[in-house]
Amino acid sequence: MHKNVSERISVFFTLSFAPGLFDLFITVFLLPAALLFISSGCEHYQVKDSFKPKVEMGDGGFSISIKEDGVISPWWESFKDNRLNNLIMSAMSGNFTIKQAVERIRHAEEVRKQDEADMLPEITAGLFGDKEWRKGDENRDSVEADLRLSWEIDLRSRLTHKKMSAFFDELAERESLIAMKLIVSADIAETYFTVIEDKQQLALLERQIASNQTLLELIELRFAYGEASPADVYQQRGHLAFLKTQLPVIRAQIRTLENRIDVLTGRSPGVYMLTTSDNFPQLPEITGVSTPSDLLTGRPDLRIMHAALRSLDHKVGAAVAEKLPLLIVGGGVGARGGSFSADGIFISLLSEISQYIMDHGKREAEVQKQKSRLREELYKYTHAYLTAFEEVENALWLEAEQIKLIDILKERTEIARANLRETRNRYLQGLTDYLPVLNALQSLQELEHDIIKRNKELISIRIMFYKAIGGGL
Repeated sequence: MHKNVSERISVFFTLSFAPGLFDLFITVFLLPAALLFISSGCEHYQVKDSFKPKVEMGDGGFSISIKEDGVISPWWESFKDNRLNNLIMSAMSGNFTIKQAVERIRHAEEVRKQDEADMLPEITAGLFGDKEWRKGDENRDSVEADLRLSWEIDLRSRLTHKKMSAFFDELAERESLIAMKLIVSADIAETYFTVIEDKQQLALLERQIASNQTLLELIELRFAYGEASPADVYQQRGHLAFLKTQLPVIRAQIRTLENRIDVLTGRSPGVYMLTTSDNFPQLPEITGVSTPSDLLTGRPDLRIMHAALRSLDHKVGAAVAEKLPLLIVGGGVGARGGSFSADGIFISLLSEISQYIMDHGKREAEVQKQKSRLREELYKYTHAYLTAFEEVENALWLEAEQIKLIDILKERTEIARANLRETRNRYLQGLTDYLPVLNALQSLQELEHDIIKRNKELISIRIMFYKAIGGGL
């Protein structure tokens, strides 16, 4: 029986033992045909093959043109760093967030199999034994064994909609795995290049400390000969101490970043000794998607949302079908006996036809709820597409301007280096005190650190671009 039978009008036809041809015709053929005729005018929902964002797509490209060769797949290989490649490939099999995504796929697979099984006949076997003891010698034994079949006929595709909804839910989980791989790979690359940045900053800082130590010794020597003031000595000592205070900070940051990579690759922190390249890679020419609409198929998050839309569309269809007549056919065969010896065989056929005639708007409300969820997901899909468009545009402009910024910083560094030489010469000639030299020295050393930082930012922007277009995964 269907749930909530008090609200559903049902008609049962059951034949026991050997049915005649006329009874069999009525039960198995005539009643389903009558049901189809009665429900032929009922509402039927047509699902869509695809969905598009609710915004003008346009055929134009991005504001900064992209070469149409396509992105290197997987995206991280564009940096041509084997150490980075090995780390990311290790994470693909070892990262526990990725493993969670794999298990969600398996869960979705089993749900789909359950919904597929609902479309097939269900067969059950039963065995019943009974023994009665009565006064005297009149004991009574009985046994019954049977096989029963029950099959819901998918007249209005309710079960098909459920199966297809589960199929697209599973597809969404598969796309979620790809999206998770993109996120993890980007996190590892970002962390890896930050380690390179910090190691470069540490090496530069150690060189600066060494040169400032030499300069301090020179000033102290000049002070001993009366050619420098105590203020000159203290100013240089203060600057040297400031540089040394940055050493523990950078070393600690390098260690925390290495621990982060350990976790991302599925290892215990501190177990794996990270080795990196000494320098940043030379960035290749930007290639990838040529038009914003390519993002719909290129980005896994947009593919996830599209699969979710297809699933919700079938949920609407299933909700509509719930309002329509339900037909279940079945039958059974078995034997009854006493003293555990068969003395009778029985055959039964069953048709159940049911239709809700009063549910106080419950099922129509379910239809409208699913339609509302579908519209909400479509608006979410549209917003995600616009955000993806924005992220690509931002990455293109940020990279173009970052390159210009680095060129200007290099020019400023050469100017600062020349200024330091001039102020130092004037100081050694006794024309000025030490403060102009210290200011020039601090300016140059800050610029040297800033160039390393900006070069790392350029790498981060390129990673942002690869994430924005889906990374070719």
